[in-house]
This record gives sequence, C-alpha cells and structure tokens, in this order.
Amino acid sequence: MGGARGRGLNDKEIEFALSDSEIELEDDDGTDLCDTDTRFVPNGSRDNFSSSDDDVPLSELVCRPTRGRPRSRRAGSRRAASRGRRRGASRRGRSRSRSIVTIDQKERQEFEIEETAREWLETDFNPPEIPFTQPAYFENDSSQFLDYYDYFKQYIDDDLIQLVVAKSNQTHILKTGKSLDLSNSELYVYLGINMIMSTINYPMLRMYWEKEFRIAIIADNMSRNRFFLLRNAIKFVYDDEISRDVRDMDRLWKVRPLLDKILKGCGMQTKDECLSIDEMIVPFTGQCGLKQYIPNKPNPTGLKIFVLANPNGIVCDFNIYQGNATYPNYENTNFGLGEKAVLNLTEELAPGHKLYFDRYFTTQRLAKELMQRNLLCTGTVMKNRIPVSARQYVKEDRELKVEGRGSCQVLVNDSENFALTKWLDNKSVTLLSTAHAKEPEDSCRRWSKANKQYVQVSRPMNSSSKCDNRV
Repeated sequence: MGGARGRGLNDKEIEFALSDSEIELEDDDGTDLCDTDTRFVPNGSRDNFSSSDDDVPLSELVCRPTRGRPRSRRAGSRRAASRGRRRGASRRGRSRSRSIVTIDQKERQEFEIEETAREWLETDFNPPEIPFTQPAYFENDSSQFLDYYDYFKQYIDDDLIQLVVAKSNQTHILKTGKSLDLSNSELYVYLGINMIMSTINYPMLRMYWEKEFRIAIIADNMSRNRFFLLRNAIKFVYDDEISRDVRDMDRLWKVRPLLDKILKGCGMQTKDECLSIDEMIVPFTGQCGLKQYIPNKPNPTGLKIFVLANPNGIVCDFNIYQGNATYPNYENTNFGLGEKAVLNLTEELAPGHKLYFDRYFTTQRLAKELMQRNLLCTGTVMKNRIPVSARQYVKEDRELKVEGRGSCQVLVNDSENFALTKWLDNKSVTLLSTAHAKEPEDSCRRWSKANKQYVQVSRPMNSSSKCDNRV
C-alpha cells in the first residue's frame, strides 16, 4: 500500500487497493479492525478525530489498530502457516464478532444452564430405604449346633453316596466285565482319605503309603492299589443314560449330580444382609476343557467359579464358568459376563440385601437392574465404566493429591439414586454405589514413606464395607 501511494495513486485507486489487499488487521480478541465499522485515524493526533470528519481524504488516513499487528494470510507463506498452527487457530471459519461483552455473557449463560441441567452434583447422598424382610434362610442357625459329620451331610448325603456306588459299579462292569464291589462304607473311607490328603500335601500320592512318609490313618484303612483303582472308577452318572442334547447343553453333565447336591447344601446356609460376589479358582492342572488361567491368583490354573459368599467366607451359591453355555437364560440380553454372573447369583435373594463386588462386575446398568430387584450394591468401577454424564465432573488424580492423602469426592445422581465416590489412598479408587457414599467417615492405618511411620488416613464408608462384618 505504501508503494501505491509513492506512485501518486488517487483516492479511488487507494480504496480499491485496500479492498483487494490480503492484509488483515485483528485485535487481540479476534476483532477485525479493518471491517466496515473500523474507524480510520488520520495521521497525527487521534484526539482531534471524530466520526463527523467526512471530508478527510483516504490518502490522509491510515488503518492503524490500537492493539495487535498485521498478519499475512498469503496461501504460500510457510511462516504464516506455522504461526497459525502454533497458536492453534484455524484460518477457516474465523468469527468476526463486533461485540466483546456478548461472548462473555453467552459463555456465562451456557455455564448456568449446564449447572442447572447436570445430573451429578457434589451433595449429600440419601440412599433408598429398602427394608430387609429377613427371609427363612436368614434365621437358619441350625448349622452352628451341628457336629462335623452332620455338617458334611448337608452337602453329601446318603442318597448321593448310594448313587455314586451304583453308577461306579455299573460302569466298571461294562468296561472290564468284573465287579468293582464298592460299598457305601468304603466310599466314605475313600472320601475321608482325600480330605486328609488335602491337608497333608505330599508331592506324590504314593508317598502316603511309603515306609518313611507313611500316614497311618490312610495306609491302615485302604491299600494303595485299591485307592488308585477307586480313583479311576468313581462315576456319578451312567454315560449311556445321558442324551446328546443334555451333553450339548451342560458341559458338566458327568458331575452334575454332585454339583446339585453341593448347591443344595450351600442354599441351606445362613445368608447375611451383606453379601459378596467374586470369582475364585478351584486348582486343577489335569485335562479339562473348562480349565482357565487367571493371573495374580494364589492358584492361577483351574476351574473358574463365580461365588456368592457371606462376610465370614461361607459360600451361599456358585456357578462354574462354562464359556457361552454358562448363563443360557441371559443369552439374548446385552449384559456382559460379569453382569450375568451377579444377576444369576441373586435371582433367589430376598429384597434388602446389600451386595459388594469388584470392578470386574460393576456397571451402571447392573446397578439399575439390581435396584429394580430391590437389591443395593457397592463396587469399585473402572475408568471406562464411569457413567458418561459424570466423567467431566470427576476430579483428576493430581487434584486429589494436592488435597492430600485421604481426600475424597462424592458425586450424587438423585434421579437414579447413584453415588460416585473417588477416594485417594496410595492410589485413587472410584466406587459406584446405591447404598453408601462418604458419610460416615472412619480412618485406616497406612504406612507413610515420607514420614517413615504409620499414619491414620480417613476413608469413606463404602471403601471400608461396613455392614456388621467386613465383606
């Protein structure tokens, strides 16, 4: 433009040059200073300028912004493109607002609307009151007065023993043509020997009969060869009596009578108001199509079982994992495996129970379904399973670390009776609950590396799982 003036262009040529120029002048807030409302300041003092100076020629005017600097928008300028990328500003679709105040007002209005419409708020949590009806199994205290044999017969009774004897003798005759001559009393002896072996764990079975390691209660009641014969001949069903359809539906059909009896015994146990659901491994390294490997378990290889248990560890119900055939009743639902396990184990529970489980099972969808059954739940939750509507309000770990160890944040969704609690111990842990939140707090004893001593750290109620006993 300065070159145009040096060649003596008239006012119209200068006006045309300005309209065709690729120079854009912007204020710091993005306001275009050369838009139609831009005020041209004549050379010299600005104090004498007014909006009525219509007689000033364009040649005497300079587009001079009070702030900012001209930036080139030339398409071939690498420096301008690099500067645009660094500033994170896009050249396309640049808004040219003429009002600075209206932007702040609009943002403030959107924030107020968002705060009013948000589902999760940092407030006190009032869990729903679901009375515990104390069903018949809650008052079943008869097991406290049973001796060992009677307690054992709750799981394995005389009917099961007689069934095993009949099926074992029948199968052995079919395979070998000889009778096994197994009796009820001998089968009880065999089962007792296996229980003793489980407490005295020799690396090899033959060692229980060897002279140096001999266990009298085992070797005096059954010979080694007879033990190994029964070990290979025990049967719970006669295979030819099981149809192909039953075998396809149940991969555990060979031991189904045993599992049914044990499940019946588990159902006879007292169920407390607070129950825990988790997975466990039954150690087994032999040949089995259902064998699983779960790291970080005491015995990582074996059969995976989903268990419903009391706070004292007594199993009240369980399901053995069989792959896709584990839960045929929930085959056409959208629930995951962990959700199906919880729903299946809680089908026969009375309303009012409080369930506790870990992050493998916890989802918002599961909590809703349990609430419809009048069951409350509490569980740790993975980050990717935190409700989407609550994620933007959950504090980052660094924010909790600034507040100190033991800090806690509670987000409450009153419409669905959910409480999302994030607590910082050595690491942060997030819990989703329909029964507990932060209050009342207690404290736990933790080791402090910085102070080289034990310290008391406050913790919310749902992290300590208070319900008479710790689950």
